Amino acid sequence: MNEIEKIQNQPEMVRIVRAFIVIYNRSKQYQAIALLVTMLLPILGGIAAVFKPDLKPFIAIFALSFGFIDALLIDRSHKARMKSAAKLQEEFDCHVLSLEWNKFLVGRAVDPEDVARESSCKLSASDERRLTDWYPTVAKELPIHLARIICQRTNLWYDRELRTRYRNIISWSIALIVIASTVVSSTVGFTVTSFVITILVPISPALNWAIREYYRQTDAMKTLENLKSEIEKLWDKALGNATVEEVTEASRELQDAIFAHRTSSPLIFNWLYKPLRPKMESNMNSGAEYWVKQAKTAKGIN
Repeated sequence: MNEIEKIQNQPEMVRIVRAFIVIYNRSKQYQAIALLVTMLLPILGGIAAVFKPDLKPFIAIFALSFGFIDALLIDRSHKARMKSAAKLQEEFDCHVLSLEWNKFLVGRAVDPEDVARESSCKLSASDERRLTDWYPTVAKELPIHLARIICQRTNLWYDRELRTRYRNIISWSIALIVIASTVVSSTVGFTVTSFVITILVPISPALNWAIREYYRQTDAMKTLENLKSEIEKLWDKALGNATVEEVTEASRELQDAIFAHRTSSPLIFNWLYKPLRPKMESNMNSGAEYWVKQAKTAKGIN
């Protein structure tokens, strides 16, 4: 009853998916490198203080320089990449879900030359399998105004589920760091000063990052939960007496919120995402089948 399955697998749409996956993967790599450097610098400084005192000033200079570079260049570049990736996802959604492009909010689409450059990069075998059937194919069995809501909801459910698991790992990591530090300190018999210098200072960058990341993911999850609630309200209206035009307009408004979330939400490393993806996609497709059946029953669609 709609062409979601056909459009999302067209060569141009596959190129767009490839391009935003490439951008996200690159952003995650840069983020991992910056995190590694941030965590290693205090450890290297501590080692230098004991074994190579002459190197300590150079490590301090490098740490200060890296901090300035991160604030002036890396962070801004990261935000620009996130905006480009979000625009590409928005372009894909507008084509596949038959939505109007909101130029006021999104601005101009990513230049086709940039899409060609990014989509020419090689992906892993697992990423290659993601390029087609981005949305559940069962959505093709409904009119587009209903199928669109299901696809938007799968976006939100998938993202929230992944962030929930990631945040749980972070919270357990924080607990393990605190417990391990306490056990080591008690076993060795450190004084307060020794504990601070030997344990607390070296682990503080990792602990600070974990706490900050925990709250970032929590904020993103709250946004997703609110959007999911709005999607489900719209679904009830769509199955009720709302007109196609009213449903389409509300879907466009929700899509604006989804785009805003994508431009600002924190990334999740692939080491967690890839192992979870097969099971999550299976659950997502099962959920889509449930909503399609519900719509068919409510609307008397065969």
